[in-house]
Amino acid sequence: MEPEILAALIGAPAVVVTAIAAWSAGRASGRGAHRGPVDAVRRAAQRDAYSALLAAARRLEQAVDASNAVLPDRRPVVDDEEAREAARALQDAADLVFLEGPDTLTGPTELLLSAGKHLYAASLVWGNPLGPPAQDDVELVGQYREAVADFVTEARRHLNGHTAPDA
Repeated sequence: MEPEILAALIGAPAVVVTAIAAWSAGRASGRGAHRGPVDAVRRAAQRDAYSALLAAARRLEQAVDASNAVLPDRRPVVDDEEAREAARALQDAADLVFLEGPDTLTGPTELLLSAGKHLYAASLVWGNPLGPPAQDDVELVGQYREAVADFVTEARRHLNGHTAPDA
């Protein structure tokens, strides 16, 4: 066999392997180049959703005048319409968080939403002499604030990259 033919037969598989490796690397690089901006947009949408939920949570707390509920002899005065709108905004913001994810925030979001609903329901009977004792109000406000803090902790953990992003 001629040396040129022998060299071509030996070199051909190496060229094929090199071409396959280069194609694979190019494909992975292209995927990464596409995924980077998509991840950035997703992260921004999640941050907006988390901010909206936190703002709605603060709005509900202010609407039901929760700070006065923790004082021993003072029941807050609640504007029912404002509290109803704040509770609705909390539900809408929670729905957005459920949509944007990730799944690790589903639990804290559900707890925050549940605590918000309980706080709103309790606010409807504040000032009613037949309503529950003030101590129950203090516990509800405490549970609500704890649920807000837990959500913030998990949202921050996700946004700072301490959880695996959902695909």
